[in-house]
Amino acid sequence: MIHIIQQSCLEKIRPGTREFKPAYERASALCGEEFAYQIVLYSDCESGEAVTVRKENLGRVFLYQVTQTPVSWPHREDDPYPEYLANEPCLLPDALIPLESPCTLTVNRNLTVLWIGVIADFPGDYEVRIHFETGGEELVSSFLLHVLPIQLPKQRFRNCQYIDPCSIAAHYRYPMFCNLHWDHLEKYFSLAAEHGINNIITPIFPVTYNGRLVGSEMVQLVQINEKKGKYTFHYDLLDSWLVLARKNGIESFTFPPIFPSLETLECPKLKVIREQREEDLFEPEEDVFSPKFSTFIRSFIRKLRQHLKELGMEDRVSFQISCAPAVEQEERYARCRAIIRDVITRHRISDVMVGRSFYDLGLASTPIVPLHEMERFLDTDILNREVCLDIDTSKDMVNFLIASPSVRVRAFGLLCRRYDLVGMFHPWFNHYIAPSGDAFDPFWNADGANSRPSGSDFLVYPTQAGPIPSIRLKQLLFAIQDIRVMEALERFIRHERIVSMLKKEFPVTLSRIADAPEKFLALRDRFFERLEQEVKSK
Repeated sequence: MIHIIQQSCLEKIRPGTREFKPAYERASALCGEEFAYQIVLYSDCESGEAVTVRKENLGRVFLYQVTQTPVSWPHREDDPYPEYLANEPCLLPDALIPLESPCTLTVNRNLTVLWIGVIADFPGDYEVRIHFETGGEELVSSFLLHVLPIQLPKQRFRNCQYIDPCSIAAHYRYPMFCNLHWDHLEKYFSLAAEHGINNIITPIFPVTYNGRLVGSEMVQLVQINEKKGKYTFHYDLLDSWLVLARKNGIESFTFPPIFPSLETLECPKLKVIREQREEDLFEPEEDVFSPKFSTFIRSFIRKLRQHLKELGMEDRVSFQISCAPAVEQEERYARCRAIIRDVITRHRISDVMVGRSFYDLGLASTPIVPLHEMERFLDTDILNREVCLDIDTSKDMVNFLIASPSVRVRAFGLLCRRYDLVGMFHPWFNHYIAPSGDAFDPFWNADGANSRPSGSDFLVYPTQAGPIPSIRLKQLLFAIQDIRVMEALERFIRHERIVSMLKKEFPVTLSRIADAPEKFLALRDRFFERLEQEVKSK
């Protein structure tokens, strides 16, 4: 006999679980929203039973099997809140394996977890029915999704990720930018866009932050030629990257910092062709204050902007000046800016900022700041600035993104709407490289040398057919959808009323979150009840 238990996708299903919350059977969504729930299966038969799973022909319904992913580190060794993830199992249910319908699974006393995804295309009431056949017996699991006649607003939230081309090539073991590489890059771009990534870091320069190279090796999408001190640039790889990404739904692009580190003041690590030989563009002793660097960077940015204008993309790209200008580096920061002040004032160039410099330097219109340094600023006054969060340097934000399936990830959406944050910056969309520099199989070893509580440096898993989503990626998409649901609600009630509702019914701050799925689901139901009232009143 098989057992079928229907649960919210916010519940963490542990391998040895036998006690479950009441069945999750109905919910609401806006038109255009992606929705999900999960089904847990197990059998009384020790040897297992073959179970055929079939969905009814409802079009936009997708089946996934949840795969347990082994990691070595259940939480950060230096986490100031060791209880935060200390009770999480070292096997995190995370990878979502796509299933065809019908498909046959072997179900035994161990739990089999299915993830049911639904694209709510049209308003109305839809019953999602999943059939399970075994030993001549058929069981049916059903879920009622009520879709309101309100379109999910267009995403304004900027989700900036780095799709690491080196990691893809290393995992699949083929040369960089061969035809197979471009085919896989297209799949990564498409999957990213489907899950709310609308801005990607583009490696014209090697992607270096605070002197640390992001990725397994250097990538340079623009070929630089130098002859008698004059530079020419070839954009074939860059154009292919931009066109392919745009074709697959990516809206805008971020170019890595011009000044990779204010501590070392090293020039970007770039290659140049001189007399048909590839060499380092800058000598090791040269720094960003050298005349050679300022001459190069001015020429490069001006010609690149001209090229982007010819492509009709001048409004779709942004440069970063530096990675983390702090108050104690203000003098160096000012000198760096002075080198290319004429370029900065003429072109769209922004900063990645740290907390104190957010106030004290006051130089960027959209600073990207580490979340864990910003609570006192966000809770008081942000001087009418737009703020984009730097996820990678924030331990608490990293914890949000890996504790899945978890209400913490969904709380991220409430947090962003509460503080009216404009976006997030996170350079680990895919990174299948161990600290030793060797490629690893993330299905068998997700260990990032304790750099993440789960050990993982990625949001998508690689398969021979292309990337597949993690639950972390899905929950992050749903968190961004929650932001858009609240934006729809703000057409009828003031933002301050929604913030008041959050504080009362689901208190969430930068350091404390109610870790209770039922409370979050109740709050979400309140949002939809209010939206439905507004629809009926018209």
